[in-house]
Formats: sequence, C-alpha cells, structure tokens
Amino acid sequence: MTAMNGDLAPEHEGNGSEWEIIPTGAPEEFGLAQDATFQQKAVWQRQEMFLEAFRRCGKIGKSAEASGLTRWAVIHWQKGDVFSFNRRLESAHADYCEGMDERLADPRWLLEGWSGRGSNWSNRR
Repeated sequence: MTAMNGDLAPEHEGNGSEWEIIPTGAPEEFGLAQDATFQQKAVWQRQEMFLEAFRRCGKIGKSAEASGLTRWAVIHWQKGDVFSFNRRLESAHADYCEGMDERLADPRWLLEGWSGRGSNWSNRR
C-alpha cells in the first residue's frame, strides 16, 4: 500500500512474475518434485493425513495418533521442515481456529454444553 495514494495493491519491484502465480496448495509448491520417489510421496501422504486430523482437533498428539503416527514423527518434520511442513501446519492451525469460531457460534455449544463430538453431555444422566 502506498502512502501517497492509499492504493491497496502491494508495491513490488522487478518483473512481477511472482505476482502472476496464484498458489493452489499443490505438492510441488511445497518442494515435492513431480518425479519424487515412492518414499517422498509416502511422507507427503502421511503429512497430509496428519494435517487433516490436526485441522479437526488442533492437538498434535491426538492428530498424530489418529493418523497412525507418533509425536516424534511430527517433531522430525517440524525440525527439518520437510516439504514446508511448518507453513502447512500453520495453515492447518488457522483452519482449526476458524472452525472453532464456527463451533463457538453454534448455540448448542454455548447453551447446552455440547461437546462437539456428536453427543450432548448435558443430557446424560
């Protein structure tokens, strides 16, 4: 945003090629080559399974367990930032937080003590 005209378009220098690419979330954008090995593709798939579970519950340990992984596998991915794992984890966490906002807006959650796990604990006797 420029101070002079209040334009909302970000300023950039150079040929503008980085502005022409719209990210799609494709594996190649995170470093997985199109000619990746079977092992690399397997790591990517395990990461994706973990991230999907993390989007739902927001807890690393529970997400790892639900994906058939250990917490140590996730720590390894974080330390090595394998396939930009940290950036993808941040995105999954943002998805979880947005989902939490929606769940908190649900009157069943606020008024009835709804657990969000498909059962209503306040009706148990």
